[in-house]
Amino acid sequence: VITAIQSRPDDVAAGLAAGAAFTLRAAADDPLVNATLTSENNTEAGLTPLLTVGPTPILAGAIEAMAAAVRSSYDLPDAIDRQLNSIVEVDVRLTLSHLLQPMGGIDDAVRQIHATLRALLDAAAS
Repeated sequence: VITAIQSRPDDVAAGLAAGAAFTLRAAADDPLVNATLTSENNTEAGLTPLLTVGPTPILAGAIEAMAAAVRSSYDLPDAIDRQLNSIVEVDVRLTLSHLLQPMGGIDDAVRQIHATLRALLDAAAS
């Protein structure tokens, strides 16, 4: 994910969206992860409860790591830096939502995530 974020050095929103794309594609391509997260027969098994009930340690760790990667990879204006953790949290939560309950294709999900992040970053900068 960090490498994907860093793959777009001139665009934070595109970098974060690239990280989301990597996550969604990796999960879709991994039969074990895919079956564990999207089990229709037993939603209480596997990883799903860890991500949906009491997810603070997992989400907080992801948000912290991604925000640190963004800060080390981009020269952020102070206004964006002050709101970065919240913006990254939205990214993580949207990605997780698309991972657990996809309503369309990965490309559509990534476009939605990118547009949301772009709007948040633009609002933070103004």
